[in-house]
Amino acid sequence: MLRTTRHPVSYSSSARNGYVCGLVAALTLLLGACGGGKSEAPAAPGPAQISVSVTGLLPGKTVVLKNGTETLTFSDNATKSFPTAVTLNSALAVSITTQPDVGQTCTLPSPNPTVNAAPFTVNLVCTRNSYTLSGIVYGLVSGQSLQLVNTAGTTVQTTSPDSSGKFSFNTLWGDSYSVTVLAQPSRQLCSVKNGAGSIASNLSNLEIRCIGQVWNLYTVAGSAGKAYSADSAASVSASFYAPQGLAFDGTNDAVLVADTNSGAIRKLAKDFVVPNTPATTSTLVGKTFLNGFLNALNVPVTDPNGATYSRFNGPVGVAVDTWTNAKTNTKQVYIADTLNHLIRVVTVVNDIVTKVETLAGNGIPGYKEDAIGMNAQFNRPTGIAVDSKGNIYVADTGNHVIRKITPTGAVTLFAGTAGVSGAGNMASATDKATFNAPMGVAIDSLDNVYVADTLNSIIRKISVSSGAVTKTQTLAGTPGKEGFQDGNGTAASFSRPTGLAVDSGFYLFVADTQNNTIRLLDQTGEVITIAGSATQPAGAIDAYPNCVAKTCTVSSGSFNRPSAIAVNKLGDLFVADTGNNTIRYLTKTNPN
Repeated sequence: MLRTTRHPVSYSSSARNGYVCGLVAALTLLLGACGGGKSEAPAAPGPAQISVSVTGLLPGKTVVLKNGTETLTFSDNATKSFPTAVTLNSALAVSITTQPDVGQTCTLPSPNPTVNAAPFTVNLVCTRNSYTLSGIVYGLVSGQSLQLVNTAGTTVQTTSPDSSGKFSFNTLWGDSYSVTVLAQPSRQLCSVKNGAGSIASNLSNLEIRCIGQVWNLYTVAGSAGKAYSADSAASVSASFYAPQGLAFDGTNDAVLVADTNSGAIRKLAKDFVVPNTPATTSTLVGKTFLNGFLNALNVPVTDPNGATYSRFNGPVGVAVDTWTNAKTNTKQVYIADTLNHLIRVVTVVNDIVTKVETLAGNGIPGYKEDAIGMNAQFNRPTGIAVDSKGNIYVADTGNHVIRKITPTGAVTLFAGTAGVSGAGNMASATDKATFNAPMGVAIDSLDNVYVADTLNSIIRKISVSSGAVTKTQTLAGTPGKEGFQDGNGTAASFSRPTGLAVDSGFYLFVADTQNNTIRLLDQTGEVITIAGSATQPAGAIDAYPNCVAKTCTVSSGSFNRPSAIAVNKLGDLFVADTGNNTIRYLTKTNPN
């Protein structure tokens, strides 16, 4: 059997000391690993520099921010820092003290972020203010559609009016806006008022006015195909012989008619009832079928030859000055006595003719500039109109010019080049406009003059400022290009238009003679046809498409060489239907 003997272990002092030190070290590590022993306090958060980065600030704008008592001012897009750092992990305390003055708003992040990094950057974003551009549409026929477009800055927006006619666009401060009609409704013409400008606030003053629609057309005096001159009571229709001039008398809306081939100025009372009761017709001045020249009072006499009656020879134009003597019941009626080559003036007091005179011309066809009274000369003057100061404008057809006559008879050249036919426009004072046998003139409430440039088959506008011509332009049509086409500017075409009228909304009505139609155009040159037909034979068909109580002809009606047109305060039209020897009436009002 083997015995094992255990012997005691002995250590030297150095070995013993090493053992103890190792044990202490091990215990120290163990205590540290178990979380024992003494711990140190964490370090305090360090400082963080605050920077602000600005974007979107417009030139000339300023924004001011503060952080505590310190401020930063920006006048452009940049990054800047507040001088004093803040404590890391604190809430951001930057705020805006001054916004840009107008048009912009700048914003900081919301809610305030925590400063969780060093350095710390906060973004300030500046945007342009949003505004509403709005308005209302008038006159759009129920069921018709209308599209409007606005070009604001580089953004194009389209919209349509709601059922009440209201519309709006969203815009930004500083944008230039331009609202136009993108698509016209059928047989209507809509124009924009206050449609261009720059956005600085909410705007609600835009107006879209639509006219045209389907007009009612009636014959109120004369019998189609009956060429004669006879006055009438309201129950019996009068007769005319190639009437070519129309004007409202300005007092009671009676219509004056230059009954050209009969050599007289006729008057239609506003007592007609469409469609069955014609207007009462009388002769204001002149003796029918006694063409010639004589200044006299138009009063009944027993002389069978009418020797004391004033006489005219083929008068084409008639106009009334309703401005200068409105309070005295006195009217001046001006007549283009075409074949006598004269401008005549008839004084009417309380609807009674008191005097007939020759205002300008000597009866010899020709041209004499800057002359007075009978020292002046004309060559077949036709269209005539009066401005708000009583000045008379004459289409001096044979001389291819527009003449201006003061109430005292001083005659000057207003537009055109005497004896030179053409279609040149006038863009500056050094340019000379030209016309080609102009026959129609009309004047708006601002005294701008419109011309039916007949042989050019175009419509012209002469812009006037302080009585002086500033520009002559072609509104619609292409010089020398006869045709029939609705459209804008040169895309539209006419065929020898002769008569013009302009209403209070600056819309133009044109008697498009050879096309047997009545055309409507606005200041942008947009043209539509409102009555008549260029594709059908000339005729005398009345058309009242809004009829309810009776059987009516639903069509655009027909004309036979309409040559003169006049518009009253209600926007109703009278037309001298020359080839039919009648006076026609166009209205949007349903008489039933």
